[in-house]
Amino acid sequence: MSKPIYIFYYKDIVSGGAEYLILRMAIHFIRAGYDIAVLCQSISREMLAEFKKSHVPTVYIIKNIQMASQLVFKQSEAHDVRVMVLTLRDYLCLYRPSQRIKYILYIVHKNALVQSWLRPGLVREIVSKELLLHICSDHIAFMDEFACRNSAKFLHINHKYLYTNLIRLPFVCNDKMIHAVHSRSSDGVFHVLSVSRADFPFKAYLFGLIDVCEQLKRAGLNLELTVISHGKGIADLKTKAAESDCVTLLNGMSNDSLIDYYRSAQLYVGMGTTLIEAANQGVPSIAVRSYTSKFEAESMFAESGGMLECESGSQQKGIELIKKVYEMDEERYRNLCMDTLHTCQSHYGIDAIMDKFESMYASQVFQKRSVFLAMYSKILMILANK
Repeated sequence: MSKPIYIFYYKDIVSGGAEYLILRMAIHFIRAGYDIAVLCQSISREMLAEFKKSHVPTVYIIKNIQMASQLVFKQSEAHDVRVMVLTLRDYLCLYRPSQRIKYILYIVHKNALVQSWLRPGLVREIVSKELLLHICSDHIAFMDEFACRNSAKFLHINHKYLYTNLIRLPFVCNDKMIHAVHSRSSDGVFHVLSVSRADFPFKAYLFGLIDVCEQLKRAGLNLELTVISHGKGIADLKTKAAESDCVTLLNGMSNDSLIDYYRSAQLYVGMGTTLIEAANQGVPSIAVRSYTSKFEAESMFAESGGMLECESGSQQKGIELIKKVYEMDEERYRNLCMDTLHTCQSHYGIDAIMDKFESMYASQVFQKRSVFLAMYSKILMILANK
């Protein structure tokens, strides 16, 4: 029997954590000897160049999700097919019971299942029961505890069913520290870095971080903040940065270009995939809370077991964490760098995590759809194609 083909569907491939996640997974499967295909309705020039540079050969730009469904079934005539999607709507539109096609919905955002079109009580109740069956039959995976808890709360599902399907983000981790680490730069400045889309209010922590760094500099700390950002809210961020004398705001750039900025920073502050990217360079990192314009944090990345977001912290705690790292001598700082890298390796190493996905596909139980879910999916398909 020939190896299965892996197909990823993501409507608009622009530039962000989800897009680079698909790229990393595609590269991994290609190196493991599998054929892959990436389906989308649009792709930015930057990401198309990244896919080509990484020798991902089959990126198809299609008209709508119905065409994606047709392509999946066409492939299943000759191969076993394994489909990966990142949104509930795409999963419901594409999922068709078949012995030759297996699907995984990978929840990579804590609110991915909190959908407005599911809010009507009866609809949510019925869909929730269906989704629980799909979770128990290994069709849905969650990237972290936040995604599990938020999904369980919204769908009125006991979160214990979701934790068994927790699979952290796969990342190509460095096996050792590949650059020298110092608690200060050569000019004696303590450099703080944050990389984020200007996506507000989701990532509005940037405004609070600028305020805190300004406050700490006035208090005598020799620090500078560099923010690398792009997106719809960039004008507001530029206005905020212009009011501060300790902030440098740079335009978004490729992942390869970011590496030098990570390596020259003494501290990283952010959320999501960029925390892994910073930790992979051994940079002490702080996860922040989303949907607030304050800088709220709880612990260091290395102390939290590699959490990518803060759930409950405070601004005062965040300030204490910055001061704690700022005041470290070279030996303590170097140890923290090593702990950060080791945490990244142990929690996000791509080989072990991709093995979990392959096991999940292999263990899936054939799951039929109810009449209601079949009809509801058709309605979503029609709306999605408009």
